[in-house]
Amino acid sequence: MKNTKGYFHIISKDTGYDLLIKHLKEKKILINRYAHLEDIPALKQSGCEFLSINEKINIVVNYLIKRGNAKPRKVETLSNTINSLCSRRLNKEEINNIILTMSKNKYITIDNEKIIYTLKNKS
Repeated sequence: MKNTKGYFHIISKDTGYDLLIKHLKEKKILINRYAHLEDIPALKQSGCEFLSINEKINIVVNYLIKRGNAKPRKVETLSNTINSLCSRRLNKEEINNIILTMSKNKYITIDNEKIIYTLKNKS
């Protein structure tokens, strides 16, 4: 029996695979190439709830750094952003713990529900 829902991932920086990928896509085969394993979207969206708090914070901090000036300005918006980064799999207590730890580690300062950032990339 043929698995029609299978998806192939090539993990390589070598663009020489791109012609093969194009050919297989024309044959309706689900395939893509990624430079790194962690670049696969399905892996980015799952498993966050199993990471340590420091790993979660690193994900959040790196994401916020990439946002530039478009960072959440309020605690509630930051909470929603954190939960979104973890595919909405965190409960309120876990989110609050991340925010509290970010504050203790001086990544952020909370002033009347507003966020002030002092981020440094730790990856």
